[in-house]
Amino acid sequence: MATKIEEFLRGFLSILSVLTCLLLPSVSHAHSAVAWVQGHSVSTIYAGWNFPTQKAADATALDGCRKAATESGLSKVASKCQVQHRQEHPGGGAIVCGINECSMHTGSDTEQGAVDRAYQHCVQNYVECQKTEIRSWWDDAGYPKQVAKKEASAKTCGPPPGRTVRSTYQCNNGDCTRTFENGCKVRFQAPYCHDPATGKWEWKADGC
Repeated sequence: MATKIEEFLRGFLSILSVLTCLLLPSVSHAHSAVAWVQGHSVSTIYAGWNFPTQKAADATALDGCRKAATESGLSKVASKCQVQHRQEHPGGGAIVCGINECSMHTGSDTEQGAVDRAYQHCVQNYVECQKTEIRSWWDDAGYPKQVAKKEASAKTCGPPPGRTVRSTYQCNNGDCTRTFENGCKVRFQAPYCHDPATGKWEWKADGC
């Protein structure tokens, strides 16, 4: 009799363990996807982000791509929409398009950083890149928290202490390097600012 009771209890505990695993929420993160028709990215590109599964993100991106193609008079190629990119790291994402092609950046530390990098890539490779209505997003839901890397304090680079700060800088679009009098060089990303006086967007190393 004792043996049968022990077997029953072992079986019951096994079933209970399986049910507990199924009911506990699994560790997951939001999913993103970008889809477009090759050769028609400007008219068809569509991004979906912060979805609970990659399947849902892909489906949304593909549906958006097909609708965009149809609305742009490209219904014949709408069936060729494909997911061309999936965001693999937490952070900001952005899409900037020129006349014929689009640039994209995902996994940036900030949403503005993603916009700046996507725009920088666009102006380096394409023409007449858009300066307004840039699509951008932020996706970090469910990702493991990033641990900040500790910098070595013994070799901290900075401006000369206790003196008037003098420096020069050189920039390639928004990628800048500032050089102080003591030879210290600091690389930074300049913000992309709108000048209301001229109505133009420009990289500003000293801030907006």
